[in-house]
Amino acid sequence: MKWVTWVNCPLGLWLIAAPFALAYPNESSALWEDVILGILIGSFPFSRAVSTEVPSMTYVSLAVAAAGLWVLLAPCIFAYTGVRAAFNNDTVVGSAVLILGPPQALSSSERASASREPHHPRGEHEGDGGHWAT
Repeated sequence: MKWVTWVNCPLGLWLIAAPFALAYPNESSALWEDVILGILIGSFPFSRAVSTEVPSMTYVSLAVAAAGLWVLLAPCIFAYTGVRAAFNNDTVVGSAVLILGPPQALSSSERASASREPHHPRGEHEGDGGHWAT
């Protein structure tokens, strides 16, 4: 599911650009919230995409999902629901990141646990003495 990682990168870049493209008010907390979380949502998946798969990558995906939840809830927390462009943008982007993050974390967790399981060549299963059951 590496494609999910590459989808989150542009979502993060969009969050950085959105306050300027959608003309958020300069004094709006939405501006800084989107820029800061856009950097996090854009850079964490990028670092994951270009690095080798290790068990700690699960935490990167969970952090991105948490950032998506924060983006989704931020309009209510920081009371900028009146800035419609910011509210709508954060709702859509936050939902997308939140939906994509947990499956990515689960798939990397499964890959990490599968890589730790011992590999048994054909016919050499534990407890059967290396013989096939008849």
